[in-house]
Amino acid sequence: MFRYRIKKVWKESWQNISRHRFLSIISWLVAAISLLFFSLLVVLLLNINHFSQQAKENIQIQVFIDSTADQPRIQALEQGINSLGNISKVTFISKDEGMKQMVEHYGEAFEMLEGDTNPLYDQLTVEVADNSQIQATLRQIRQLPDVFQATYGDEAADSLLSGLRGVQVTGFIILGVTLLVTGIILFATLLMSIKTREEEIRTRTLLGATRGYVYRPFFLQSVLLTGLGGLVAGAVALSGYRRFVTNWVRIPAGYNWLDFSTLVPCIIGANILLAIIIGGMSASLAVRSSIKYPK
Repeated sequence: MFRYRIKKVWKESWQNISRHRFLSIISWLVAAISLLFFSLLVVLLLNINHFSQQAKENIQIQVFIDSTADQPRIQALEQGINSLGNISKVTFISKDEGMKQMVEHYGEAFEMLEGDTNPLYDQLTVEVADNSQIQATLRQIRQLPDVFQATYGDEAADSLLSGLRGVQVTGFIILGVTLLVTGIILFATLLMSIKTREEEIRTRTLLGATRGYVYRPFFLQSVLLTGLGGLVAGAVALSGYRRFVTNWVRIPAGYNWLDFSTLVPCIIGANILLAIIIGGMSASLAVRSSIKYPK
């Protein structure tokens, strides 16, 4: 009996879709576009959280050494920094090593700056013991001799996160509009399906069919359209992330994008959940507004 009911609901759902193919295709397309924006926002939010965690774990101070400083003065500066409180590690990086790191991170375009044309400074990378005291430590380092410039390494990440949050706000606005349009079009599609079967549904209700019995085929119809749109949207978003973001978009050294394998279950799961919510709400509104039950 249970298997028969499932088969019947499934059959009725596909019949509803095939009867109104044009509206069903439009509903699927709009749902796919909406869920594509949603997928991209989920990717963005997860990466913002990922960058924030990396920023907390990898806080460093970059100390650029005056170009006139010789080796004894550099060693004296390193000793001076080590003598300060809140210092856990100091690492010297020559300008040649720094340029090599830039070439590895940003590409071969920087190779022309290697050698005598290298514009970088020798630097000391300072790791602190207590991140909450980093600003005080930074002020102390800036007052030491032969310090050309000292910067808080998290400033680049703050700038990156600020830009991503700006994109996030715009994305939420676009997502809200597209989800609203998706709901309206799904609602219209379901209304057409209900109108087509109005006499059949009225007969069923007179014979004692419950609201849930009538509701289930339309719920499944709506979820099928949004769910298929969500799967396509998730595939497009993940493919774009893998090919475009991880290969073309550069981020500050020391940071990395969220691993692709971590995103897959998050995006697919979130899309399916949202598809069920949108589909369920649209079907519920359509059934309640169109079908009158005898009192």
